[in-house]
Parts: sequence; C-alpha cells; structure tokens
Amino acid sequence: MGTSVVNRFTKLRDIEKYDLSSVDLVTYGDSSTSREVIQNLCKLLKNADIYVRYGATMCGTALIGLIKFDKFDFCGKIFFNTEVKVVDLNTKKILGPNQKGELWIRTSRLMLGYCEKSFGD
Repeated sequence: MGTSVVNRFTKLRDIEKYDLSSVDLVTYGDSSTSREVIQNLCKLLKNADIYVRYGATMCGTALIGLIKFDKFDFCGKIFFNTEVKVVDLNTKKILGPNQKGELWIRTSRLMLGYCEKSFGD
C-alpha cells in the first residue's frame, strides 16, 4: 500500500476497536513516512511484519526493510541485482556512511521513462 493509505489508516476513528491480530504482513512505500505514522502502524498491527519499500515505481523496488519498532534510522537492504550509492549533488562524489546526498540506483528493472516522455523532459 502507499504511504498516504498508511497515514489515513493509522488515523481512522475507532480503528483500535477492530481485531487486527490476523494481519501478519504489510508492505508500503512510495514516499517518506513520518516517525509518528510508523509508530502508530506498529502499535495497531502488533503481530505483523511491516516492510517499507523504496523505488517501487521506477525500479521495481530497489530497497526493502523490515520496520523495527525501536529503530527508525534504517531504510532496508538492497534488492538482488541492484546497485545503490549516495552521491553529493554538487561534486557528484560518492559519500560514505551517515552522509546525506542523493540516492543513485542501477538495476535491470529500472524504468526507461514514462509513455511518450523521457526522464530528460
């Protein structure tokens, strides 16, 4: 499910009164999610493994990670046949651990563009 659905789901009125114990797996992604929404989702779905995915639209999923309720600084593991690097936007140099930059991804599943439009447009 998309992050907007996750956000709305966690804010549903009286959602706590429903039995969600049979939910054992959830994946979501598409854009960033606040720590508060992730914490609320973990509280609601206590029995579920919750995975966040990154790059699902253009890359067919590049990263996927199991959410741990007590650790939110982890975005996941790189999918098979995928290369990822973090690059400084100004210098185009590859950055090291815990440095902020742009995520560059290379995979055989990478989208070449949208119908009748290239990424350069």
